[in-house]
Amino acid sequence: LYISGFVADFVVEAKNTFSKSYELFIESSELYSKEEDQESIARTLSRAAMTSFLLITYCSDREEIEQVYQQGRDVAVKAWNLSKEVGNLQSLADSLIAERMLIFMIMSIVTLKSDERRKEHYRKCLLRCDESLKIVEDCNDSFILGIIYSMTGSLYGGFGFQFIEDEREQREYADKGLELMEKGLSFARKTNDKSLIINSLWWLTWIAISVRRFDFIQKRIVYDLHEIIELGKIYTGLYNIWRYYSNLLPAVYYATIAPRGFFTPEQRKSYAEKGIEYAKESLKKLAFEPYSAWPYQMLTWVHSQLTVLSKVKDEREKYAQEMLQYAKEAEKIAEKYEGGFSRAVGYSCLYRAYKTLADIAISEEERIKMLSAATEASKKNIEHAVWSRTGIIAAKMRLGFLYEELGITTGETDTLIKVRETFLDVIKESLERGFYSYAAAAHEYIARIEDRLGNHMASADHYKKAQETHIESLETIEYKPLKNRVKEKIDYACAWNLIERAKAYHKRENHLEAMENYKNACEILEKLPSYNYEALYYLAWTSLEEAERFSKQERHQEAIESFETTIKNFNDSIEILENALKKSKEKSERERIEKLEKLAKVRNTYCSARKNVENARILAKTGEHIAAAEQFVVAATQFRDICYLFKIERERKELEAIFYLCRAWESMELGEQYEDPDRFVEAANLFTEASELFADSKMKLLVSGNSAFCQALEHGTKFDKSSETENKAQLYPKIKVNLRNAAASYRKGGFEGESDWALATSAYFDAAWYLIKADEEKELEEKKKLLEVVFNIFKSASELFGKAGYKHKEKELLEHLNMLEKEEMILVSALNVIKTPSITGSTVGIITPPCPVETSQSPRMSEMHKLTEESSRVLEERMAKIESEIKVEEQKFICVVHKGQIVGTVYVCPNCKISYCLTCAYSLKANGDKCWVCGNEIEP
Repeated sequence: LYISGFVADFVVEAKNTFSKSYELFIESSELYSKEEDQESIARTLSRAAMTSFLLITYCSDREEIEQVYQQGRDVAVKAWNLSKEVGNLQSLADSLIAERMLIFMIMSIVTLKSDERRKEHYRKCLLRCDESLKIVEDCNDSFILGIIYSMTGSLYGGFGFQFIEDEREQREYADKGLELMEKGLSFARKTNDKSLIINSLWWLTWIAISVRRFDFIQKRIVYDLHEIIELGKIYTGLYNIWRYYSNLLPAVYYATIAPRGFFTPEQRKSYAEKGIEYAKESLKKLAFEPYSAWPYQMLTWVHSQLTVLSKVKDEREKYAQEMLQYAKEAEKIAEKYEGGFSRAVGYSCLYRAYKTLADIAISEEERIKMLSAATEASKKNIEHAVWSRTGIIAAKMRLGFLYEELGITTGETDTLIKVRETFLDVIKESLERGFYSYAAAAHEYIARIEDRLGNHMASADHYKKAQETHIESLETIEYKPLKNRVKEKIDYACAWNLIERAKAYHKRENHLEAMENYKNACEILEKLPSYNYEALYYLAWTSLEEAERFSKQERHQEAIESFETTIKNFNDSIEILENALKKSKEKSERERIEKLEKLAKVRNTYCSARKNVENARILAKTGEHIAAAEQFVVAATQFRDICYLFKIERERKELEAIFYLCRAWESMELGEQYEDPDRFVEAANLFTEASELFADSKMKLLVSGNSAFCQALEHGTKFDKSSETENKAQLYPKIKVNLRNAAASYRKGGFEGESDWALATSAYFDAAWYLIKADEEKELEEKKKLLEVVFNIFKSASELFGKAGYKHKEKELLEHLNMLEKEEMILVSALNVIKTPSITGSTVGIITPPCPVETSQSPRMSEMHKLTEESSRVLEERMAKIESEIKVEEQKFICVVHKGQIVGTVYVCPNCKISYCLTCAYSLKANGDKCWVCGNEIEP
């Protein structure tokens, strides 16, 4: 029955056959137990255990799987103990492979990490494996040795991967496991037992992939792949696990290499198609449903690649739909089980599918929908993850990337804040493990988010922390190219700390400090081979800051010259960026360079617009109002064009506000030229539009004050054009109200001088009004009283202008006082009196808006892995040296790396008495060079 189960034509037939076989083996063992035949009991129980393993491969119901697992595991343990007692090595090996395979089957549907009971069973099985190795030391049977070495190795690798937190210890488990499995495969090949060879090849490759030993796989995969494909052919058409493994392993291999960028698109397509072929074959006649999650994962991966590689729309959509279909099949399986590989794989498939659909989405609405779905799948995947802790950290980083992409697409601040929270969690976990490269990268990603949120000093702080974390990592990196790369990253983080500080100063309109920080950042960037193409771009910002400063100081010609220099610098940077683009091989870097190149052209348009504003201001001051208005119109058009290129609402609104300011200034110039009240009404409305768009309350109040002043000018124009005193009398209070409103807005915004100007202008207008009334007065005594009022108001107004710092206006009114004393005729008009303050046409509060494209290059995941692996390697070597050369002491201590109290072992150098943390080998008493037992030169 046991043998016939292998060649059964139907699932039900095979299942029933193995079920009967199990019952008969158990019944046999009971009969032998009556005869007290221990060896036969061991033999039949080990067969029963093996039958349980095979029986479980035909089950799908969770309760049934749990039941078969439990009974099979108990029988396997009992068989192993009896086999050990009687010295039956064959049944010892059979019981061991049965228990190992049963453990793996149950891992497909439950999460072992959170289950201490199951973890303990795993640990005890590992102890039995160790003991089995000792028992078979003198054995010459390759079949028995193949089973025991292969199963023990897979258990070591799996246990380290699943349960060991310490990276060093985990690597030791993995290395030992791979070494044992290689021996097991060697013995299996001697036996020519096809099922054992397939089993050994599967476990060797699966464990190597799980612990990220890709170098190990690359050395042997071509031969191993050919071998397993050939061996699997004899199982074609059968319902057994070896047919599944012999097809799944090639599917995994082709799905893994299909995304590799160093292959041509055609090669990648061919690998993907082979992956589909083997994945589909592995699904055929597969009775153990949890195992189908893996083929669906491979099908999702390869269809994702084909979707990305396809240039024809219909073909791309076809692959995309098939990809989503396979991902949903995996999800169906995931939802049936409480955890384990099946559930994790299901959510992993959904993440991959939805992320791919987001990448190819045409509409923003569809992209947001797909990104949201990918984010939810990624979160669930982390909850049910079966990876090592390093894998969890990497997964959380990918979740952070998803939040970032979603936040950028939607513009939602809450989503961007989730990015910050996710990366803060990554930093915490990474520092606990001494994974400095992950922690530093996470700081850089938070810095990028803070920049996007406009929190530039917070961004600068995170670049500073990234710099400090990279510096710490240098202690555990010895490979010179990697060490040099970290040093470059330290300088790069330093440069970006300065750039973000420059942005903060720019925002505060402290252009001198901004210039200095940009200049210092450029000096650093110029010396960095990987990033020097950024230097000239930010040098252009240095001259832009200078232009902004001159503009606000009313030094118009100097501002124009600086804007021209900025345009030249941006043009030069475009040439440098084009050269960098040709040399770049990284997709993310290429995309960033292309965006910077486009933005440099936008910056040039902006500088050209600002030049036109400065020219308009020069013309306005010389009374050439029509020419000034024309320049303002050109500038407004340029600002309007730039608006459409800015995706973030905050920056886009700032540019729209400047557009409305230019239109308002145009209307004011035409209003002054033609003394047209409608033009002043238009200017007032445009200032109001601008006020509603500015985010800064100071600018809102300033522009509101300008609007009120324009309304005063509107009524002033009508005042001058009216010959009727009654009409003038009606306009007089309206002008006064608007001037008072302007003064109040200016004062609230912190523009004290402009507020005093408005109040002085109001007083001046009072004097003009009373002077008009005095001219019309026939009664000499009454006229004298009115002129005294005019005299006092002129005096008060001149004092207010003097207080506001407008000496020319103070002088003008003092001259009027002198004329009054001499009883000379003073000709006044409302428009001559109600002159707008210089702040109305000033660029104070207007700053070049930032753009999210102007941020640092993203850290690469592959580089983080390399640096982490190098750190682990160096620490392992140092710890090995410490263990061999210095004494051990038990004591409580706090390790700065782990940020918490640890009770454990400390290694103490016998020469300089420096203590080292057992977990990470970090010095507890000194942080200098040398020692590492014992190179001296450590300064306490």
